[in-house]
Amino acid sequence: MAPPTIILAIDSAETRLFERYAAAGHLPFLGRFVKDWRIVEGPHHFCEMGAWTTFWSGVPAVEHGYHCIRRLLPGQYAVELCHRPLKPCPPFWTDLPSSVSLWDAQEVDPDPALPGEQLCNWRTSYAERCPPIPASHPESLLPDIEARYGPASRPVAINLRDTPERREKYFRQSKERIAATGRLFREALTKGGRDLYIFGTAELHSAGHLCWTYDDDGERRMLELHQDMDRELEAVCRLAPEGAKILAVSAYGIYENYPCSDVAEQILRGLGYQVAPTGGGKSLKSLLPLPLRRKIGEYLPMETQERLINEGLRANTDWSRSVAFGMPTLYTGYIRINLRGREPQGIVEPGPEYDALVEKIANDFAQLESPAPSKIRRIAQLSGGIPQHLPDIMISWQERETPWESVVHPRYQAPLPKHKFHRSTYHSYRGFIGALDPKLLEGVPQTLDIPDVAAHLRRISLGAGLPGKSLI
Repeated sequence: MAPPTIILAIDSAETRLFERYAAAGHLPFLGRFVKDWRIVEGPHHFCEMGAWTTFWSGVPAVEHGYHCIRRLLPGQYAVELCHRPLKPCPPFWTDLPSSVSLWDAQEVDPDPALPGEQLCNWRTSYAERCPPIPASHPESLLPDIEARYGPASRPVAINLRDTPERREKYFRQSKERIAATGRLFREALTKGGRDLYIFGTAELHSAGHLCWTYDDDGERRMLELHQDMDRELEAVCRLAPEGAKILAVSAYGIYENYPCSDVAEQILRGLGYQVAPTGGGKSLKSLLPLPLRRKIGEYLPMETQERLINEGLRANTDWSRSVAFGMPTLYTGYIRINLRGREPQGIVEPGPEYDALVEKIANDFAQLESPAPSKIRRIAQLSGGIPQHLPDIMISWQERETPWESVVHPRYQAPLPKHKFHRSTYHSYRGFIGALDPKLLEGVPQTLDIPDVAAHLRRISLGAGLPGKSLI
Protein backbone atom coordinates (compact mmCIF):
# COMPACT_ATOMS: atom_id res chain seq x y z
CA MET A 1 0.00 0.00 0.00
CA ALA A 2 1.32 3.44 -0.94
CA PRO A 3 1.90 5.96 1.87
CA PRO A 4 -1.22 8.03 2.61
CA THR A 5 -2.00 11.71 2.14
CA ILE A 6 -2.71 13.52 5.41
CA ILE A 7 -4.43 16.91 5.33
CA LEU A 8 -4.52 18.99 8.50
CA ALA A 9 -7.53 21.29 7.97
CA ILE A 10 -7.12 24.14 10.47
CA ASP A 11 -10.15 26.39 10.47
CA SER A 12 -9.49 30.15 10.81
CA ALA A 13 -5.70 29.82 10.77
CA GLU A 14 -4.73 33.47 10.34
CA THR A 15 -1.67 33.64 8.07
CA ARG A 16 -0.20 36.73 9.76
CA LEU A 17 -0.29 35.10 13.19
CA PHE A 18 1.25 31.91 11.81
CA GLU A 19 4.02 33.91 10.12
CA ARG A 20 4.72 35.90 13.29
CA TYR A 21 4.71 32.87 15.57
CA ALA A 22 6.77 30.81 13.15
CA ALA A 23 9.41 33.55 12.79
CA ALA A 24 9.69 33.74 16.58
CA GLY A 25 10.15 29.97 16.86
CA HIS A 26 6.86 29.41 18.67
CA LEU A 27 5.57 26.82 16.15
CA PRO A 28 8.34 24.27 15.63
CA PHE A 29 6.02 21.93 13.70
CA LEU A 30 3.40 24.09 11.96
CA GLY A 31 6.07 26.68 11.22
CA ARG A 32 7.56 24.19 8.77
CA PHE A 33 4.48 24.62 6.56
CA VAL A 34 4.81 28.42 6.42
CA LYS A 35 8.04 28.99 4.49
CA ASP A 36 6.89 27.63 1.12
CA TRP A 37 3.15 27.75 1.52
CA ARG A 38 0.72 28.99 -1.12
CA ILE A 39 -1.74 31.73 -0.26
CA VAL A 40 -5.43 31.27 -1.05
CA GLU A 41 -7.20 34.55 -1.78
CA GLY A 42 -8.90 36.16 -4.74
CA PRO A 43 -12.14 37.59 -6.09
CA HIS A 44 -14.22 34.50 -5.24
CA HIS A 45 -13.09 34.50 -1.62
CA PHE A 46 -15.67 36.73 0.08
CA CYS A 47 -17.24 34.97 3.06
CA GLU A 48 -16.34 32.28 5.58
CA MET A 49 -19.76 30.63 5.19
CA GLY A 50 -19.46 28.23 2.29
CA ALA A 51 -15.71 28.73 1.98
CA TRP A 52 -14.89 25.13 2.93
CA THR A 53 -17.57 23.97 0.48
CA THR A 54 -15.70 25.74 -2.31
CA PHE A 55 -12.27 24.78 -0.93
CA TRP A 56 -13.07 21.06 -0.98
CA SER A 57 -15.19 20.94 -4.17
CA GLY A 58 -13.92 23.68 -6.48
CA VAL A 59 -17.47 24.96 -7.01
CA PRO A 60 -17.53 28.77 -6.48
CA ALA A 61 -20.14 30.38 -4.24
CA VAL A 62 -21.61 32.28 -7.19
CA GLU A 63 -22.74 28.84 -8.41
CA HIS A 64 -23.60 26.99 -5.20
CA GLY A 65 -25.18 29.98 -3.44
CA TYR A 66 -23.89 29.26 0.06
CA HIS A 67 -22.31 32.62 0.88
CA CYS A 68 -23.87 33.73 4.17
CA ILE A 69 -26.14 32.45 6.94
CA ARG A 70 -29.07 34.13 5.16
CA ARG A 71 -29.82 33.62 1.49
CA LEU A 72 -32.31 35.57 -0.58
CA LEU A 73 -35.36 33.73 -1.82
CA PRO A 74 -35.73 34.49 -5.55
CA GLY A 75 -38.91 36.36 -6.39
CA GLN A 76 -39.40 37.55 -2.80
CA TYR A 77 -38.24 40.31 -0.50
CA ALA A 78 -37.29 37.64 2.02
CA VAL A 79 -34.30 35.62 3.20
CA GLU A 80 -33.91 32.09 4.51
CA LEU A 81 -31.42 30.72 7.00
CA CYS A 82 -29.11 28.22 5.35
CA HIS A 83 -26.12 26.03 6.14
CA ARG A 84 -25.60 24.19 2.86
CA PRO A 85 -25.26 24.86 -0.88
CA LEU A 86 -28.12 24.91 -3.37
CA LYS A 87 -26.56 22.22 -5.55
CA PRO A 88 -24.42 19.13 -4.91
CA CYS A 89 -20.78 20.07 -4.37
CA PRO A 90 -18.95 16.76 -4.03
CA PRO A 91 -15.52 17.17 -2.39
CA PHE A 92 -12.44 16.27 -4.37
CA TRP A 93 -11.99 12.92 -2.63
CA THR A 94 -15.32 11.45 -3.78
CA ASP A 95 -13.88 10.33 -7.10
CA LEU A 96 -10.47 9.23 -5.87
CA PRO A 97 -9.79 5.52 -6.34
CA SER A 98 -8.90 5.22 -2.69
CA SER A 99 -10.22 4.89 0.85
CA VAL A 100 -10.75 7.90 3.09
CA SER A 101 -10.73 8.64 6.80
CA LEU A 102 -12.46 11.94 7.57
CA TRP A 103 -12.31 13.34 11.08
CA ASP A 104 -14.43 16.42 11.51
CA ALA A 105 -14.47 17.58 7.92
CA GLN A 106 -16.31 20.90 7.73
CA GLU A 107 -19.25 21.67 5.42
CA VAL A 108 -19.43 18.17 3.98
CA ASP A 109 -21.78 15.26 4.55
CA PRO A 110 -20.78 11.61 4.93
CA ASP A 111 -20.93 9.60 1.71
CA PRO A 112 -21.89 5.96 2.39
CA ALA A 113 -20.48 5.00 -1.01
CA LEU A 114 -16.94 5.84 0.12
CA PRO A 115 -14.88 3.21 1.92
CA GLY A 116 -13.69 4.51 5.27
CA GLU A 117 -14.78 6.31 8.43
CA GLN A 118 -16.36 9.75 8.07
CA LEU A 119 -17.08 12.15 10.93
CA CYS A 120 -18.52 15.47 9.78
CA ASN A 121 -19.47 18.69 11.58
CA TRP A 122 -18.76 17.33 15.06
CA ARG A 123 -16.82 20.25 16.49
CA THR A 124 -16.69 22.63 13.60
CA SER A 125 -17.45 26.28 14.26
CA TYR A 126 -20.59 27.52 12.59
CA ALA A 127 -23.35 30.10 12.78
CA GLU A 128 -25.53 29.82 15.84
CA ARG A 129 -28.74 30.37 13.88
CA CYS A 130 -28.33 27.64 11.29
CA PRO A 131 -25.97 24.90 12.47
CA PRO A 132 -25.20 21.94 10.23
CA ILE A 133 -26.15 18.56 11.60
CA PRO A 134 -23.29 16.45 12.95
CA ALA A 135 -23.24 13.13 11.12
CA SER A 136 -21.05 10.12 10.48
CA HIS A 137 -20.60 7.00 8.42
CA PRO A 138 -21.17 4.50 9.78
CA GLU A 139 -23.96 6.06 11.81
CA SER A 140 -22.70 4.39 14.97
CA LEU A 141 -19.45 6.36 14.76
CA LEU A 142 -20.86 9.70 15.94
CA PRO A 143 -22.45 8.42 19.20
CA ASP A 144 -19.27 6.45 19.91
CA ILE A 145 -17.09 9.56 19.47
CA GLU A 146 -19.44 11.67 21.57
CA ALA A 147 -19.40 9.09 24.36
CA ARG A 148 -15.60 8.95 24.43
CA TYR A 149 -14.55 12.47 23.41
CA GLY A 150 -17.49 14.69 24.17
CA PRO A 151 -20.66 15.96 22.48
CA ALA A 152 -20.84 18.03 19.33
CA SER A 153 -19.98 21.60 20.31
CA ARG A 154 -22.15 24.62 19.82
CA PRO A 155 -20.88 28.15 19.14
CA VAL A 156 -20.47 30.51 22.07
CA ALA A 157 -21.34 34.14 21.39
CA ILE A 158 -19.65 37.16 22.95
CA ASN A 159 -21.46 40.34 23.85
CA LEU A 160 -21.19 43.65 25.66
CA ARG A 161 -21.70 41.97 29.02
CA ASP A 162 -18.84 39.51 28.54
CA THR A 163 -16.26 39.29 31.31
CA PRO A 164 -12.56 38.38 31.51
CA GLU A 165 -13.54 35.42 33.69
CA ARG A 166 -15.86 34.07 31.01
CA ARG A 167 -13.20 34.45 28.31
CA GLU A 168 -10.68 32.65 30.51
CA LYS A 169 -13.16 29.83 31.09
CA TYR A 170 -13.70 29.39 27.36
CA PHE A 171 -9.95 29.54 26.81
CA ARG A 172 -9.51 26.60 29.20
CA GLN A 173 -12.28 24.70 27.42
CA SER A 174 -10.51 25.31 24.10
CA LYS A 175 -7.28 23.86 25.44
CA GLU A 176 -9.14 20.75 26.59
CA ARG A 177 -10.83 20.36 23.20
CA ILE A 178 -7.55 20.73 21.31
CA ALA A 179 -6.07 17.97 23.47
CA ALA A 180 -9.11 15.71 22.95
CA THR A 181 -8.97 16.27 19.20
CA GLY A 182 -5.31 15.31 19.16
CA ARG A 183 -6.10 12.05 20.95
CA LEU A 184 -8.88 11.30 18.47
CA PHE A 185 -6.64 11.95 15.46
CA ARG A 186 -3.86 9.76 16.87
CA GLU A 187 -6.31 6.94 17.46
CA ALA A 188 -7.54 7.18 13.86
CA LEU A 189 -4.06 7.23 12.36
CA THR A 190 -2.85 4.36 14.52
CA LYS A 191 -5.56 2.14 13.06
CA GLY A 192 -4.13 2.92 9.61
CA GLY A 193 -5.18 1.36 6.34
CA ARG A 194 -6.53 4.46 4.57
CA ASP A 195 -5.20 6.36 1.57
CA LEU A 196 -6.43 9.83 2.56
CA TYR A 197 -6.85 11.29 6.03
CA ILE A 198 -8.44 14.65 6.70
CA PHE A 199 -8.10 15.91 10.25
CA GLY A 200 -10.20 19.03 10.76
CA THR A 201 -10.01 21.28 13.79
CA ALA A 202 -11.96 24.50 14.35
CA GLU A 203 -10.83 25.46 17.82
CA LEU A 204 -8.78 28.42 16.59
CA HIS A 205 -12.00 29.71 15.01
CA SER A 206 -14.17 29.63 18.12
CA ALA A 207 -11.39 30.56 20.53
CA GLY A 208 -10.15 33.34 18.27
CA HIS A 209 -13.52 35.08 18.40
CA LEU A 210 -13.79 34.79 22.15
CA CYS A 211 -10.20 35.03 23.34
CA TRP A 212 -8.43 37.45 21.00
CA THR A 213 -9.00 40.85 22.60
CA TYR A 214 -5.99 42.94 21.42
CA ASP A 215 -4.41 43.15 24.85
CA ASP A 216 -1.73 41.25 26.75
CA ASP A 217 -4.21 38.61 27.91
CA GLY A 218 -5.54 38.16 24.37
CA GLU A 219 -2.04 37.74 22.96
CA ARG A 220 -1.18 35.22 25.69
CA ARG A 221 -4.27 33.16 25.01
CA MET A 222 -3.84 33.11 21.23
CA LEU A 223 -0.17 32.14 21.41
CA GLU A 224 -0.82 29.38 23.92
CA LEU A 225 -3.64 27.91 21.84
CA HIS A 226 -1.47 27.94 18.71
CA GLN A 227 1.30 26.19 20.63
CA ASP A 228 -1.15 23.57 21.92
CA MET A 229 -2.31 22.98 18.35
CA ASP A 230 1.29 22.75 17.19
CA ARG A 231 2.16 20.06 19.75
CA GLU A 232 -0.98 18.00 19.17
CA LEU A 233 -0.72 17.96 15.38
CA GLU A 234 2.98 17.15 15.52
CA ALA A 235 2.21 14.20 17.79
CA VAL A 236 -0.40 13.03 15.27
CA CYS A 237 1.95 13.25 12.30
CA ARG A 238 4.75 11.43 14.11
CA LEU A 239 2.54 8.36 13.76
CA ALA A 240 2.35 8.74 9.98
CA PRO A 241 3.92 6.00 7.83
CA GLU A 242 7.23 6.75 6.18
CA GLY A 243 6.69 8.73 2.96
CA ALA A 244 3.26 10.09 3.91
CA LYS A 245 2.32 13.29 2.08
CA ILE A 246 1.45 15.75 4.85
CA LEU A 247 -0.36 19.00 4.09
CA ALA A 248 -1.72 21.79 6.29
CA VAL A 249 -4.52 23.96 4.90
CA SER A 250 -6.95 26.65 5.93
CA ALA A 251 -9.81 28.16 3.94
CA TYR A 252 -9.69 31.57 5.67
CA GLY A 253 -8.26 33.42 8.65
CA ILE A 254 -9.40 35.76 11.36
CA TYR A 255 -8.81 39.48 11.79
CA GLU A 256 -9.64 42.46 13.95
CA ASN A 257 -13.06 44.03 13.44
CA TYR A 258 -16.39 44.70 15.09
CA PRO A 259 -19.99 44.28 13.88
CA CYS A 260 -21.55 46.88 11.58
CA SER A 261 -25.11 45.59 11.75
CA ASP A 262 -27.06 46.24 8.52
CA VAL A 263 -24.83 49.20 7.75
CA ALA A 264 -25.37 48.84 3.98
CA GLU A 265 -29.10 49.47 4.43
CA GLN A 266 -28.41 52.48 6.64
CA ILE A 267 -26.09 53.99 4.03
CA LEU A 268 -28.43 53.22 1.12
CA ARG A 269 -31.24 54.98 2.95
CA GLY A 270 -29.02 57.91 3.84
CA LEU A 271 -27.95 58.34 0.21
CA GLY A 272 -31.48 57.98 -1.17
CA TYR A 273 -31.16 54.62 -2.93
CA GLN A 274 -33.57 52.89 -0.52
CA VAL A 275 -36.68 54.89 0.40
CA ALA A 276 -39.05 54.43 3.35
CA PRO A 277 -42.83 54.30 2.80
CA THR A 278 -44.75 57.54 3.16
CA GLY A 279 -48.28 58.42 4.26
CA GLY A 280 -50.66 55.55 4.98
CA GLY A 281 -48.07 52.97 3.89
CA LYS A 282 -46.04 53.49 7.04
CA SER A 283 -46.31 50.90 9.76
CA LEU A 284 -45.82 51.77 13.40
CA LYS A 285 -42.54 49.85 13.38
CA SER A 286 -41.26 51.74 10.35
CA LEU A 287 -41.63 55.03 12.24
CA LEU A 288 -38.79 53.93 14.52
CA PRO A 289 -35.25 54.64 13.29
CA LEU A 290 -33.53 51.62 11.77
CA PRO A 291 -30.82 51.40 14.50
CA LEU A 292 -33.48 51.46 17.22
CA ARG A 293 -35.52 48.74 15.48
CA ARG A 294 -32.40 46.58 15.23
CA LYS A 295 -31.50 47.21 18.87
CA ILE A 296 -34.96 46.17 20.08
CA GLY A 297 -34.87 43.08 17.88
CA GLU A 298 -31.61 41.83 19.42
CA TYR A 299 -33.39 40.96 22.66
CA LEU A 300 -36.26 39.02 21.12
CA PRO A 301 -36.33 35.22 20.62
CA MET A 302 -34.33 34.08 17.59
CA GLU A 303 -37.41 32.90 15.67
CA THR A 304 -39.06 36.27 16.26
CA GLN A 305 -35.95 38.10 15.09
CA GLU A 306 -35.93 36.17 11.82
CA ARG A 307 -39.62 36.81 11.26
CA LEU A 308 -39.17 40.54 11.91
CA ILE A 309 -36.21 40.67 9.53
CA ASN A 310 -38.41 39.40 6.70
CA GLU A 311 -41.31 41.63 7.70
CA GLY A 312 -38.92 44.57 7.66
CA LEU A 313 -37.65 43.67 4.20
CA ARG A 314 -41.18 43.66 2.84
CA ALA A 315 -42.84 46.53 4.72
CA ASN A 316 -40.23 49.18 5.49
CA THR A 317 -39.31 50.13 1.92
CA ASP A 318 -41.23 51.91 -0.82
CA TRP A 319 -40.39 49.57 -3.67
CA SER A 320 -41.83 51.93 -6.29
CA ARG A 321 -39.08 54.44 -5.46
CA SER A 322 -36.20 52.26 -4.23
CA VAL A 323 -33.56 51.20 -6.73
CA ALA A 324 -31.57 49.09 -4.26
CA PHE A 325 -31.84 47.63 -0.78
CA GLY A 326 -29.52 46.35 1.92
CA MET A 327 -29.61 42.73 2.99
CA PRO A 328 -29.49 41.83 6.70
CA THR A 329 -25.85 41.27 7.68
CA LEU A 330 -23.61 41.70 10.68
CA TYR A 331 -20.02 42.16 9.50
CA THR A 332 -20.34 42.78 5.77
CA GLY A 333 -22.25 45.03 3.40
CA TYR A 334 -24.59 43.22 0.99
CA ILE A 335 -26.57 45.20 -1.57
CA ARG A 336 -29.27 43.97 -3.91
CA ILE A 337 -30.56 45.94 -6.90
CA ASN A 338 -34.36 46.19 -7.12
CA LEU A 339 -34.28 44.63 -10.57
CA ARG A 340 -37.28 44.31 -12.82
CA GLY A 341 -38.10 40.66 -13.53
CA ARG A 342 -36.11 39.40 -10.57
CA GLU A 343 -37.59 41.26 -7.59
CA PRO A 344 -41.37 41.27 -7.03
CA GLN A 345 -41.66 45.04 -7.61
CA GLY A 346 -38.39 45.71 -9.43
CA ILE A 347 -37.97 49.05 -11.17
CA VAL A 348 -34.39 48.89 -12.50
CA GLU A 349 -34.08 47.53 -16.02
CA PRO A 350 -31.57 44.74 -16.72
CA GLY A 351 -28.72 45.69 -19.00
CA PRO A 352 -27.07 49.12 -19.16
CA GLU A 353 -29.32 50.60 -16.44
CA TYR A 354 -28.42 47.79 -14.04
CA ASP A 355 -24.71 48.02 -14.87
CA ALA A 356 -24.65 51.79 -14.41
CA LEU A 357 -26.45 51.61 -11.07
CA VAL A 358 -24.14 48.91 -9.71
CA GLU A 359 -21.17 51.06 -10.67
CA LYS A 360 -22.71 54.21 -9.16
CA ILE A 361 -23.46 52.52 -5.82
CA ALA A 362 -20.03 50.86 -5.73
CA ASN A 363 -18.39 54.24 -6.33
CA ASP A 364 -20.48 55.80 -3.58
CA PHE A 365 -19.43 53.14 -1.09
CA ALA A 366 -15.81 53.60 -2.16
CA GLN A 367 -16.07 57.20 -0.82
CA LEU A 368 -16.86 56.05 2.71
CA GLU A 369 -14.42 57.13 5.39
CA SER A 370 -16.21 55.12 8.07
CA PRO A 371 -16.68 52.22 7.92
CA ALA A 372 -13.90 52.13 5.35
CA PRO A 373 -14.31 49.47 2.64
CA SER A 374 -11.60 46.92 2.10
CA LYS A 375 -13.04 45.21 -0.99
CA ILE A 376 -16.08 46.03 -3.10
CA ARG A 377 -17.12 43.15 -5.31
CA ARG A 378 -19.56 43.37 -8.21
CA ILE A 379 -20.95 39.85 -8.31
CA ALA A 380 -22.15 39.88 -11.93
CA GLN A 381 -18.53 40.35 -12.97
CA LEU A 382 -17.60 37.16 -11.12
CA SER A 383 -20.55 35.01 -12.15
CA GLY A 384 -20.84 36.19 -15.74
CA GLY A 385 -24.50 37.03 -15.22
CA ILE A 386 -26.90 38.76 -12.87
CA PRO A 387 -27.01 36.77 -9.58
CA GLN A 388 -30.22 35.16 -8.39
CA HIS A 389 -29.45 34.25 -4.77
CA LEU A 390 -26.39 36.36 -4.06
CA PRO A 391 -26.26 40.14 -3.58
CA ASP A 392 -25.25 42.29 -6.52
CA ILE A 393 -22.57 44.06 -4.48
CA MET A 394 -20.61 42.60 -1.57
CA ILE A 395 -18.45 44.80 0.65
CA SER A 396 -15.94 43.87 3.33
CA TRP A 397 -14.58 46.46 5.74
CA GLN A 398 -11.04 47.40 6.64
CA GLU A 399 -9.49 45.88 9.72
CA ARG A 400 -9.99 47.88 12.92
CA GLU A 401 -9.14 47.35 16.61
CA THR A 402 -11.94 49.56 17.91
CA PRO A 403 -15.64 49.64 16.95
CA TRP A 404 -16.80 51.79 14.08
CA GLU A 405 -18.70 54.62 15.73
CA SER A 406 -20.28 56.39 12.78
CA VAL A 407 -21.02 56.43 9.08
CA VAL A 408 -18.95 59.11 7.39
CA HIS A 409 -19.65 59.84 3.71
CA PRO A 410 -19.39 63.15 1.82
CA ARG A 411 -23.21 63.26 1.61
CA TYR A 412 -24.29 61.42 4.75
CA GLN A 413 -23.19 61.05 8.37
CA ALA A 414 -24.86 59.15 11.21
CA PRO A 415 -23.91 57.20 14.36
CA LEU A 416 -23.41 53.44 14.25
CA PRO A 417 -24.87 51.72 17.32
CA LYS A 418 -23.06 48.89 19.03
CA HIS A 419 -24.49 45.45 18.44
CA LYS A 420 -25.26 43.03 21.27
CA PHE A 421 -23.09 40.46 19.46
CA HIS A 422 -20.00 42.54 20.09
CA ARG A 423 -17.04 40.27 19.49
CA SER A 424 -13.89 41.95 18.25
CA THR A 425 -12.93 39.67 15.37
CA TYR A 426 -14.21 38.66 11.98
CA HIS A 427 -12.77 36.65 9.08
CA SER A 428 -9.98 37.54 6.71
CA TYR A 429 -10.56 36.01 3.31
CA ARG A 430 -7.09 34.58 3.06
CA GLY A 431 -6.20 30.94 3.50
CA PHE A 432 -3.24 28.74 2.62
CA ILE A 433 -1.91 25.38 1.48
CA GLY A 434 1.36 24.22 3.02
CA ALA A 435 3.29 20.96 2.75
CA LEU A 436 5.88 19.33 4.97
CA ASP A 437 7.73 18.56 1.73
CA PRO A 438 7.58 21.70 -0.47
CA LYS A 439 8.05 19.53 -3.57
CA LEU A 440 4.42 18.50 -3.21
CA LEU A 441 3.43 22.08 -4.05
CA GLU A 442 5.28 22.22 -7.37
CA GLY A 443 2.82 23.43 -10.00
CA VAL A 444 0.66 25.25 -7.45
CA PRO A 445 0.72 29.05 -8.00
CA GLN A 446 2.09 31.20 -5.20
CA THR A 447 -1.36 32.78 -4.89
CA LEU A 448 -4.56 31.10 -6.04
CA ASP A 449 -8.27 31.73 -5.77
CA ILE A 450 -10.35 29.47 -3.57
CA PRO A 451 -12.18 27.53 -6.35
CA ASP A 452 -8.78 26.44 -7.72
CA VAL A 453 -7.70 24.60 -4.56
CA ALA A 454 -9.62 21.34 -4.93
CA ALA A 455 -7.99 20.33 -8.22
CA HIS A 456 -4.51 20.74 -6.71
CA LEU A 457 -5.45 18.74 -3.60
CA ARG A 458 -6.82 16.00 -5.82
CA ARG A 459 -3.65 15.95 -7.94
CA ILE A 460 -1.41 15.80 -4.86
CA SER A 461 -3.51 13.01 -3.34
CA LEU A 462 -3.36 10.98 -6.54
CA GLY A 463 0.28 11.90 -7.17
CA ALA A 464 1.95 8.65 -7.97
CA GLY A 465 5.66 9.17 -7.57
CA LEU A 466 5.28 12.25 -5.40
CA PRO A 467 7.32 11.41 -2.31
CA GLY A 468 6.41 12.53 1.17
CA LYS A 469 8.86 13.68 3.77
CA SER A 470 9.57 12.10 7.11
CA LEU A 471 8.70 14.17 10.15
CA ILE A 472 11.81 13.08 11.95
